[in-house]
Amino acid sequence: MSEREHDIDRDDLSGEERAPRLTFKEHVRWLWRYWQPHKHILVFLALFTLVSTAVAVAYPLVFRMVIDRVSGMLGAGDADTDISQVMRILTLILVGYFISRFYPATRAMMNARLERDVRDDVFGELMDKDYHFNNCFRTGDVVTRLTDDIAEFPKIAWFACSGVFRAIESSSKR
Repeated sequence: MSEREHDIDRDDLSGEERAPRLTFKEHVRWLWRYWQPHKHILVFLALFTLVSTAVAVAYPLVFRMVIDRVSGMLGAGDADTDISQVMRILTLILVGYFISRFYPATRAMMNARLERDVRDDVFGELMDKDYHFNNCFRTGDVVTRLTDDIAEFPKIAWFACSGVFRAIESSSKR
């Protein structure tokens, strides 16, 4: 951690301690510390974001083609019409739908991993505190604050993964 992270700002009016202000670069560096052990999942999510966007764009085009082909077959009234190509396309769409469910599931899994990593780091920091800290702050209050800041929606763990990739995904679909 940088010296800036350890410095505690004081509010001149009330004398209360407050958290230091970090720059965007410092926030990214802090977040990267938790992403680094999971680089392979980060690459997978980045690629899956592109695939998810491509699939979302392709659905209307493929359905238009299927509807045009089925309309042509029905209009021809030919009994020898081969519908197997249309069925293959519809099967691919169905398979694509089930595969697309892996993307949010992977983000949720990564949210849980990041939550665990942040919680472990904070718990380690709390274990290093001396008895004066525990006299000032009740254990239940500390645990509640830790849970609320890390796990409850929309907190650190969610924004660290799903928040980032949802923003990328939605901006790439416009």
